[in-house]
Amino acid sequence: MTAEDRERRAGSGRRFPLRDELYFIAHDDETGRPVAHLPSLNVGLAGAIVLDLYLAGRVRLDHDYLVIQDPRPCSDAVADHAVAALAAREYARLAPWLRWLADGLYDSLTRYLLATGVLTAVRERRLGILPVTRARPADRAYPTLARGPARTAVLRPGEAPDAASAALCGLIRVLNLESALYLAIPGPELRDRLGKAARRGDRGALRVITTVEALVGEVAVAVYR
Repeated sequence: MTAEDRERRAGSGRRFPLRDELYFIAHDDETGRPVAHLPSLNVGLAGAIVLDLYLAGRVRLDHDYLVIQDPRPCSDAVADHAVAALAAREYARLAPWLRWLADGLYDSLTRYLLATGVLTAVRERRLGILPVTRARPADRAYPTLARGPARTAVLRPGEAPDAASAALCGLIRVLNLESALYLAIPGPELRDRLGKAARRGDRGALRVITTVEALVGEVAVAVYR
C-alpha cells in the first residue's frame, strides 16, 4: 500500500483488509499495546486472513477443507504468501491450516504493516525512564475506520451487514474485544448483537469464525497446562 493509497483510504472511508481492521481494534489507542491474549490474537488474525481470501473468492470451503480458487498474486504480500503456501498443496484442512498460519503471525504482520507504512515506529519511554519503540497507526484515523463497520452493524441491528462486516463482528466476539468498540452498550447485550450480526453473514465465513473460536479455546486452555 503506497502513501497515496493510505491517504485516499483515510479520506474516503474505504476499508482495510479484515486482518488490519482486527489488528487495529486489538490495540489500545493510548498505549499502543495489544488488549487481546497474543496466542488468541494470532489465531484471530489467521482467521481474518482466511476470511479475506474467502470473501475475495481466492479460496473456497469444501466441507472442512480450504481449496485454492485463484492463485494469482494481488500485490498484498500477506495474502499472496498465504495463497502461495496453500497453492503448493492444492487444499488443506481448515483447523490445521489456521494453526500453521497463526504461528508467529502477530509479529510478522506488525513488521509488514511497519514496512508498508500502515504503522509507524514511535520512540517512547516506559515509566518515563526506559526507552521503548512501539508501533502506532501512521494515521490516527485508522483505528476509527477499522471500528466503523462493526459499530454500524451493532448500532443498526435491523439492517443486515455486508459479509465482511459480519465476519469482523464474529472475530471481535470470539476474541472478547467488544469493549474496544467503545459503545455505551452493556457487555452481554453487545456480545449478543455481535453474534447476531455474525450469523447474518456468509455461511462459509461463519464456519471459519466457528473454527477460530474452537482454536482460541484450545490456546486459552493450553496456558493452564
